[in-house]
Amino acid sequence: MFLHISYPEIQSFAKEHKHIITISYVNERTIKICKKMIFFGVEQTVDINLRIEAVESNNLVLAHDNDILVKSVMQYIELCYPEHLTLLRLLPDNRIVLCMDQIPQLRDDLEHLTLTSFGFTENGVTIGVDTH
Repeated sequence: MFLHISYPEIQSFAKEHKHIITISYVNERTIKICKKMIFFGVEQTVDINLRIEAVESNNLVLAHDNDILVKSVMQYIELCYPEHLTLLRLLPDNRIVLCMDQIPQLRDDLEHLTLTSFGFTENGVTIGVDTH
């Protein structure tokens, strides 16, 4: 079974949490996320490319190209949402693990489903799952 989440849905979710982002499709394994931020009074766009490396159990291993941004996000989560620190794990070589079964909105569903694939399309994210 496949589930699809559109980029506008993800962007809307981020906006509800006070983060305005833009998601761009690069290829079936890579997306680019951009966010405008103000540094020293000057608006700048910060971006990161996320590439799917592997799907392991209900974890998604992603490679990224912006170590400073990832570490800043981890510090932000630690300060503002410490209960969500279990969502992400940093790995060497600019990789992170997204623990899908730690996402509150997915936790109950993933007790009955196993993540089998994860990919990007021009319109959104496609997630493959199998039932237990």
